[in-house]
Amino acid sequence: MNKSAIVIGSGIIGIAAAYTLLQKGYRVTVLEKNHQPIGASIRNFGMIWPIGQPAGEKYDTAILSKQIWESLSKSAGFHLNGNGSLHLAYHPDEKDVLQEFIDLHQSSRSIQWLSPQASMSKSKAINPASLLGAMYSHEEALVDPREAILKLILYLQSLPNCTIHFNTPIYSIVENSCVGISATWQADKIFVCSGSDIRMLFPDVLDQYGMLCELQMMRTYSQPFDFNLGPSLCAGLTLAHYGAFKEMKSLSSLMRRFEIVHHNLLHLGIHVMAAQYEHGEVTIGDSHEYGSHFSPFIDQRINEAILIYLKTFCILPELKMLSYWKGIYFKLKNNQPYIFQSIDDYTTIVNGFGGSGMTLSFGALQKELATL
Repeated sequence: MNKSAIVIGSGIIGIAAAYTLLQKGYRVTVLEKNHQPIGASIRNFGMIWPIGQPAGEKYDTAILSKQIWESLSKSAGFHLNGNGSLHLAYHPDEKDVLQEFIDLHQSSRSIQWLSPQASMSKSKAINPASLLGAMYSHEEALVDPREAILKLILYLQSLPNCTIHFNTPIYSIVENSCVGISATWQADKIFVCSGSDIRMLFPDVLDQYGMLCELQMMRTYSQPFDFNLGPSLCAGLTLAHYGAFKEMKSLSSLMRRFEIVHHNLLHLGIHVMAAQYEHGEVTIGDSHEYGSHFSPFIDQRINEAILIYLKTFCILPELKMLSYWKGIYFKLKNNQPYIFQSIDDYTTIVNGFGGSGMTLSFGALQKELATL
């Protein structure tokens, strides 16, 4: 008889765990507390974003994840756009960071510096005013998380030995048993992939290893049918956000200027990106607030600040918003890429991917479960 596994949570980490376990020959039961995933896994850009990952384990994991995403897009039938990315430079210190990054990594990453004219040939949306050029990367891809997550769940449900129970919150784990309201499930292995809800089962893990992060994002109505954003776009503030750029010597000069001219944006954790999906909508964001609890109300001042900065590098034909939302994820305090921690002989916590769950999940689970 196949070994059995329970996966708690059907967001992207739970999906990646279930998929990998099925490949390993396990009989898998997924327990999801809601009627479908409604957390961070559908409240993000849907970017598979190797360019933001530092060289080494995180970057290698991101590339592996992208390969799995490409395969699953065909198997599960969701749209994956290998659109790449453009980091746009409008100030000499931004150009310095990007060129230092290219000099350091051009032999190991698919990246290149583009002139202003070459940059604008990649996207109709680029603001040409004061543009100095851009770093183009071929490695990034994009899915609509609202489509991809649900189609991945349908795909898992179609596979032998996989069962998914929705509206099934788990209140405790006792040895190899997961205790719900009206039933108890047992398995040889239990993987807790519950994102920010880790505090419900293992609050000590949240307190010891990390904190919660809340973001604000928005999505436009479909752009005119003939408008194609092209690569996902970002600008200077993004260089202050992702770990891939932290070791650039030229970053310190950029940060000194940002502390003066963008102090409020840094305080709100804002860096701005734009990504367009198959049916024309563009998602824009985001902000980052860290803590243990947050206001339930969307702060429109944050959204306005995001849009003001967006216009410095990206001009869209349609800026009428279809939706606004908040998201919450669990972010680690240290430099660990994520948590893969065994609690006992039965239960393992998989969490702490921060804002990189879509980028790292499949590769991380394939690596961590390789010897299972």
